[in-house]
Amino acid sequence: MSDKKHSNYYISMKPKLLKDFDKMSKLVREVGKAYFDDATLDSVIDDINEGFENLIPQIPYIGGRKNRLASILPRSAMSLALYRVLKARGVPVKEIGKLNYEIVEHYSKHVPRLLKPFMSRLRFSRIIKRVLKKMAERSQKREYPEDWVFLYVEGDGEHFNLGIDYTECAICKFFHQQGADEFTKYMCLTDFATSREKGM
Repeated sequence: MSDKKHSNYYISMKPKLLKDFDKMSKLVREVGKAYFDDATLDSVIDDINEGFENLIPQIPYIGGRKNRLASILPRSAMSLALYRVLKARGVPVKEIGKLNYEIVEHYSKHVPRLLKPFMSRLRFSRIIKRVLKKMAERSQKREYPEDWVFLYVEGDGEHFNLGIDYTECAICKFFHQQGADEFTKYMCLTDFATSREKGM
């Protein structure tokens, strides 16, 4: 995959990604009030916005719209920008991880309560299982080196519905390229927040 195509894909999405960041920044403000005064919070959000905008051309290209997991990387870039801004201000990485978790948790709770049971059932439906199997098979081809690679694990009908065994993680690769390995484990923790809110 050429760097030019990689960059152009996310640059073409820049207006939408910045709009998505605007929504996320409201959560940063909501959660951040417990950590910063208003003036500091304004400055932090401005810096995160600038940092995220600079990261957009650097987000790894892993197939664009053809890849159902691709939308995760821009959101991860927002968290990466948060990490960089707060680390530069002397905030310990553990505290940044806690703040990031709370932001993702708040974001996940915006799913309408009435939809949660439906989403949970859909997640384990035959249709989704077929989709996941195809995604797993595609990932094994390693068409995009910076993509996730995983195996589909059939549920045993007693202890679990289905499993996904990730052997390579796009976020780990992306954060490593960006020199943010120490923040990766805190990003991984947010899976618990999103899964819980989806009834998983």
